[in-house]
Amino acid sequence: MATSPATGSDPTVLRVDDGDAIWAVGVLMVVKRDAAQTDGAYTLVDHTAPAGYETPYHVHRNEDELFYILEGRLECRYGEAGENRVRAEPHDTVVLPRDVPHGFRVLGKNACRMVVQVNPGGLEELCRSVGEPAPRPETPPPGEPDAAALAEAAAEYGRDTGAVALDEVVGLRVGLDVRIEVDTLDEFHQVFEFGEGVDGHPEVAVLDGYL
Repeated sequence: MATSPATGSDPTVLRVDDGDAIWAVGVLMVVKRDAAQTDGAYTLVDHTAPAGYETPYHVHRNEDELFYILEGRLECRYGEAGENRVRAEPHDTVVLPRDVPHGFRVLGKNACRMVVQVNPGGLEELCRSVGEPAPRPETPPPGEPDAAALAEAAAEYGRDTGAVALDEVVGLRVGLDVRIEVDTLDEFHQVFEFGEGVDGHPEVAVLDGYL
């Protein structure tokens, strides 16, 4: 995909193939405007998640998110334990303020495509660090995310920016029924231990004293 033109004070039209296309955490992200191009004000992403996709339950401490649904349907959970649920369809807008724990899953048999705005910008750097350039404009092949790499990158992102992106999660989808919060990379390594696991899936254990 083409790269967006450099930012400036003049209005800009971004064409359908403009943007930095990334495969990260199981989705296709086309970054239409990043923090470097908006002086940190916001990030704008064309985001496509495949059918059945579900995020870890997480919280952003520094960013507000807005989803404008273009295609497909999703369900958002929010609250301390995910006790609240809302559903969104094409032309609906989901507003997720910072400090509200949340997660979402794609409903039905079709992918969900949406425009995502993150304020302030910068979260795309986390996605770039754990992802790869998309070789074609479609969602990546199915596969399990590298939970250890994602959590470590998120902790590093939080330490660098004062935000906590994905390091406050319900066990990073490792089957835990409790919420464990970590604020720094050092604390992350004090809580979680990763092994090689089976068939490429990392084995995750919570160290004694944290459950």
